[in-house]
Amino acid sequence: ALVSDNSSDAKNAAVNMGEAIGKVNMKLLTDNNHHIMWMEASKSLKNQLKTISTETDIEKQRTAFSSLSDILTNVVKSLGADVGEKELYNEFCPMANDNEGGYWLSFDKQIKNPYLGQKMLKCGSVKETITK
Repeated sequence: ALVSDNSSDAKNAAVNMGEAIGKVNMKLLTDNNHHIMWMEASKSLKNQLKTISTETDIEKQRTAFSSLSDILTNVVKSLGADVGEKELYNEFCPMANDNEGGYWLSFDKQIKNPYLGQKMLKCGSVKETITK
């Protein structure tokens, strides 16, 4: 949705992701450290998703997305992610966040930049491939 510069779709996607986070089976997190990490991360994810789902300014949505992306990437790298046969890419745009840079996860190796949207859709590069 952010790639397409669509604030309304970003709101809907945030609501859907929040619902999915609420359905995570905590029984799968048998390691106490992982459990604690997920509890903290899920709270932070939900806060960023709330901002995205209630905000109408796409740039403010993108700012919340940046934090959400950092948290989610940390969770995936720490706890893993079962993505089936797909590959998960950690992608980076050096111009995001006022040239401080920003990362995002994608199943598509072709860059589709959520920070700059249609004005610079292909700005960025794949930094790593993450497996489960």
